[in-house]
Amino acid sequence: MSQNSADASATVAAPTSAASSAAAALDLSTLGALLTSTDALVAAPDDASKKRLARAKMLQNVLSAKQPDITVDNVVTATSEFLNGMMEATFPLESELVDAGCADTAQLRALLDLLDGGAAWVGDVVALARAAGRLPTAAPAPAAAPATESSASSSSAGVAAGSADAAALFAEACASGAPLEEVVPAAGAEVELLGADLWEALCWRRGALRYYIVASRVKQAGEAADPDDAAAVAAAGAAAAPHAAEAEAAVGALLALLRARCEGDGGGGNRLLRYGIFSTTHLLALAYVGELAYWRWAAGGGAADGGPAHADALKYVHRYQHVVDVLMAGCEWSTARSVELLRHLGGVAKLRPVLARELPEAEADAELERLREKAGS
Repeated sequence: MSQNSADASATVAAPTSAASSAAAALDLSTLGALLTSTDALVAAPDDASKKRLARAKMLQNVLSAKQPDITVDNVVTATSEFLNGMMEATFPLESELVDAGCADTAQLRALLDLLDGGAAWVGDVVALARAAGRLPTAAPAPAAAPATESSASSSSAGVAAGSADAAALFAEACASGAPLEEVVPAAGAEVELLGADLWEALCWRRGALRYYIVASRVKQAGEAADPDDAAAVAAAGAAAAPHAAEAEAAVGALLALLRARCEGDGGGGNRLLRYGIFSTTHLLALAYVGELAYWRWAAGGGAADGGPAHADALKYVHRYQHVVDVLMAGCEWSTARSVELLRHLGGVAKLRPVLARELPEAEADAELERLREKAGS
């Protein structure tokens, strides 16, 4: 057991009457409604997802009949079956909607409501587990958020929190001499209950689908109609403004993915893990967060004044570029878009205050020099 795990276990409360009260208060009809919504959205799911959803319905009925004499384990099992089945069943529909340019807003809304409902239900299950003493009664303080901020289809949906990718990163981190508690940081409550793959798949689906929606709207409106920085920012802002709420929710979901295995600023001295990069899916999520943060800033007027929205956009756009160019040098991922966005955000000179918070002073200076050379090349 890592030190983080040992520390957390010391704060877990013994089950009390609060657990019984929480079990009685858990609204299992919410899970039933989510299952009904899945049936309405997907008329003919494949056999594997159909079996998972049928098992989830059976467990929901049993739990409802036995309530409040229910266990956290049984609720978690029902939840896992639902989430796996729902995400497997709805992935073909999501692919069709995205391939069609995100034109069917009614179907998109129904799918997002279902995914968001699943995440909200997980929050209810986490509260039950805390009341039952399965988790710490108070969540660790989260990292500062933006100012406005699966096995579940992980293979079929292209969201593999890949065990091979993660294993390679862990091996590299261990080889660097990092202590075990830095290599295996404290996971979030959702990961403790559901496992990393399932929770991260849900976060990915909620965030990536919103990214595709916003990206399609911005590109349809002609974001890059003018290569001039000021004109490009104005065009992006005008195109993104009607979809600001969707961009905000996308950032929140993707940051939840990046923080799932290391709450707050976990990961210790290993910067790659501290940034939440455990696989190529995590790296793609970081790229999406940077672009979404840029659109959010542009939609708010695009003032390069170091305000919260500007600082967030600079941080995440640079963080992706730093991971690809420095921390994972040679990975062959493109940074062309992040270089373009950094220029629109005011260029390398605007990064100094951000890097002062991200890196030690000497590293920040070296990184600024590297970026100046890259911009001039």
